[in-house]
Amino acid sequence: MWKIQKLIARNASHASCWVTRGQASPEVMEPAPELHWAKLYTGCKSWPEFDSFCRQASLGTTMHNSGLIKLTEALLDPPDQQPLLVYPNTDMLPIEQWLRNAPQQPAQSLLVWQIRQTVETLCAIHQAGLVHGQVDSGHVLVVGADDSIRVVGLGALEVVGTVGCLPRLASRFDAPERLAAEYEVSTSADIYSVAVLMTETLGSRVEESPLVKAMMAANPNHRPTAGEVASLLLELERRLFGETISLKNTMRDSSRAA
Repeated sequence: MWKIQKLIARNASHASCWVTRGQASPEVMEPAPELHWAKLYTGCKSWPEFDSFCRQASLGTTMHNSGLIKLTEALLDPPDQQPLLVYPNTDMLPIEQWLRNAPQQPAQSLLVWQIRQTVETLCAIHQAGLVHGQVDSGHVLVVGADDSIRVVGLGALEVVGTVGCLPRLASRFDAPERLAAEYEVSTSADIYSVAVLMTETLGSRVEESPLVKAMMAANPNHRPTAGEVASLLLELERRLFGETISLKNTMRDSSRAA
């Protein structure tokens, strides 16, 4: 049983909150319970938002990908409680804030590695027949312990091949085809969003690179797949930096050398 300690934010169908496990017995003194971040579903189960909520639960419990946050627990039909997704409390910052807070410009090798991690995570999502739909600098988080990446914001997940409409105000990360009243849900939209993210993290000069130009192609069918982008970024790492980043101490050394 989870107890809500504090609501953080709320919209029509969800609420973000801090939760703790309820004590098994009030008579037994236990250590202070660990705080977890959670997403509480507050809408009707007949709404499309609940389908998305369930897809988040499925990804968080069954998909073993280092770029996704593994759920502590998913409660879709709990007795005497609304549906709840509970996540571990991990020290993370959105990549845009992480870049602002960095005491010096992170090494290019580290940034390319983080982008590749993001793309590899999207590749796993795409292989599941889903599209993230809201890849931006606020939904790509950097873990404080090792500078690795976690992709969040799975509430916007869409099913490939269905007809969608943008449920929010458009941003610079949205592919042009998603600005129409209706669009066919395609993985190529996530590729466009990653290209915009690359220009923000690696610098505007990458806009002229053949890879980014291809990722931002006006025709969605002409954009590379996530798997192709990940392979090209891996090759770029090897060609420019001589090796790929895999260990925390390597990343720290690379950052200090920048």
